[in-house]
Amino acid sequence: MKKAEVRALIEKIGIVPVVRATSPEEARFAAEAVCEGGIPIVEITMTVPGAVGVIAELVKTMPEVLVGAGTVLDAEAARKCAGAGAQFLVTPGFDAGTLAAAKELDLPIMAGALTPTEVITAWKSGARSAMTAATSNRLNPSAFSA
Repeated sequence: MKKAEVRALIEKIGIVPVVRATSPEEARFAAEAVCEGGIPIVEITMTVPGAVGVIAELVKTMPEVLVGAGTVLDAEAARKCAGAGAQFLVTPGFDAGTLAAAKELDLPIMAGALTPTEVITAWKSGARSAMTAATSNRLNPSAFSA
């Protein structure tokens, strides 16, 4: 699937279910449950043990599902995920090298940014498709008020 088609499908679905699991088996089970629930898209975080292998397996066994990689921290991880067949990347924070790798690999990337400085830096570095508000449990809604 081409980059524009991946973006269009993500926009059409309107949600990217994120799979964080403690084992590859749990991750596969969660991805299958999401798909059976009618959502043909899933993001496997790199925090899942053996995440790259899980991505490769899902891409092979569930071709109807758009499989992406999340918590991608650097260019090396981006390349491994792309090699496994990931069709999009998500980062928890902005990293210029990861963004450059996604561009080189022709993969859509949702770059994480929280502060205005991170958002502007990501934008100036070419993150035009989408950005994610990478939050933590230390923030509450008042952190986003003007």
